[in-house]
Order: sequence, then structure tokens, then C-alpha cells
Amino acid sequence: MFTVVILLYGDVKPVDVRPTEVHIAFFFTVLMLHLSCIGTAKDGLDMMKHALLHPDEFTHPISAFVLGFMAFMSIMVGESINLVNAQTKKDVAGAITVSLGFKVIIDLPTTYLNSLEDCPIKAAVGTLEQKT
Repeated sequence: MFTVVILLYGDVKPVDVRPTEVHIAFFFTVLMLHLSCIGTAKDGLDMMKHALLHPDEFTHPISAFVLGFMAFMSIMVGESINLVNAQTKKDVAGAITVSLGFKVIIDLPTTYLNSLEDCPIKAAVGTLEQKT
């Protein structure tokens, strides 16, 4: 929903002529965002794979698959919106600010989960054994 609001009301317009340093800033900020999101996207793909290959280990394998799909797609949509929104910036500071803002938005669920100290689900993660 957030991405639709950005696209509809963010006044996104393409800019054709920019200095070279802005393009270099775009490249490195998008690369930084992409590399920091690979782990979360891989976790989503792993959840989908595990739900498909081992449905007997879940009481609701479809829910597990959908959760993995949502984790994967949230990263892909976030990166896509970052690319579209970055195209409207005309200076290096704007490019860096947009990328850092999207990094904070994408990492918000992870930051929230890490702040929970007494969460029983968090304590159970990593204690399960996988079948080989």
C-alpha cells in the first residue's frame, strides 16, 4: 500500500540530464541497498522452498508459503520503488537520502523483532532441526 501511495502522490517525474557524480551516487546507493536486502530475500525464498518440499512439517503449509512470498516480495517491491523514486533526484545528497530512507523502511521489521527480548518465537528460531 505504501508503494502505491508513493507512486500516485509522490510526484514521480523522470529527469534526463544529470551530472555524472549523481549517476555514480545512484549506482552505489542502489548497490548498497540491494546487497543489504539479499539476506532477507533469500530467507523468503528459503521459506517458500521449505514449505513446498516439506509440507508435512507444517500444520498450514500454504500459510508458510505465503509468509515467505510476502517476505520476498516486500524486498523486491521496496527496491523497485527505490529505483523509481531515485530517478527524480537531481543531486547526490538527494540520492543518498532516498536510499537511506528506503533502507530504514525495509529494515524496520527486523529492527522491531530484534528489540523484543521476551518473544518465545524468537527464542525458538534456530532450534529446529532440518531433515536431510
